[in-house]
Amino acid sequence: MASQLEIRRKVLEALYRCHKAEAFCPMKTRDLIETLGLIDEQEFFDAIQFLHDEGFINGIFVPYQRQGHFESARITQKGVDLVDRPAEMEKAFPTHSIGGKVDKFVEDFRREVNATDLSKEEKERLHEFITTPVVSDIISRIMPQKK
Repeated sequence: MASQLEIRRKVLEALYRCHKAEAFCPMKTRDLIETLGLIDEQEFFDAIQFLHDEGFINGIFVPYQRQGHFESARITQKGVDLVDRPAEMEKAFPTHSIGGKVDKFVEDFRREVNATDLSKEEKERLHEFITTPVVSDIISRIMPQKK
């Protein structure tokens, strides 16, 4: 199973390719799922929600579905700028993550922070902190290693 970082990167790259063919063209989420060969739709929609929340994509919500389910999505200028800068893209969505368990830990932490009554600014600071290289390195050292 792909990590959230891998899914986010693949979604952003697919929407970028679509954008290159036709500026800021939207893609239906069903087409994206098929294009990427993603089986776990919940993980896909979690990735879409993250990319939307971070401003990398815009999405059209399905009115009768829960939050995070988009009918279609398109890359934003912020997303285009990120993909156009390979070093920044690698930093944001590394192709060699430090492990699925760490990715899950970070995602769980983000969900817990979002569920608190902290201000938006405090939540953003915590999200940034947990993904800094130093913190990621510490987390990877304390997480049990596969043998």
